Amino acid sequence: YPNSGFNPIGKILLYELPEKHNIYGFGVDTSKGVGEDSSAIEGIRKATINKVARQVAEFASPYISAADLHPWLHCLARLYTVPDEQGDVRQPKLVIEDNNGGGATQLAMRKLGWTQFHDWIRYDKKILRNDKATAIGFSMVEWARDLLVNGLVKTLRDGLMDIDSPWLL
Repeated sequence: YPNSGFNPIGKILLYELPEKHNIYGFGVDTSKGVGEDSSAIEGIRKATINKVARQVAEFASPYISAADLHPWLHCLARLYTVPDEQGDVRQPKLVIEDNNGGGATQLAMRKLGWTQFHDWIRYDKKILRNDKATAIGFSMVEWARDLLVNGLVKTLRDGLMDIDSPWLL
């Protein structure tokens, strides 16, 4: 990929099409959209007893701001909205970083009827309870960045997730 001349910027890349009964989620890193840091969306299929987690989709652009990112996220999230084992529609959970204006992306998705968001809780509390969350999204503070990066490194090192994107790696 990287040496093929293919430019992934601004393109939705699909690595695995959605399948019913799977659980999907999207991590969203927002930017100001001024050509520096990229806004990015990574889609993941949750692991099952039979298969490891897998990256299913990806989008990145340094020219799309948090305020303008929701159409891409909405399209991907709708595509990966699939029936669960009972036939009920299951929206993917969205974990949107609220730094760099991510609240605008989150608000736009809420206005579009989205309900499945990450509940923000402090992971350094003695007792972890999602019902005590006071916000949705993900705040990228220093201790959370360490937790996220170390967790991703361990996941990849231990072969617990398949990643197809050379750009993510």
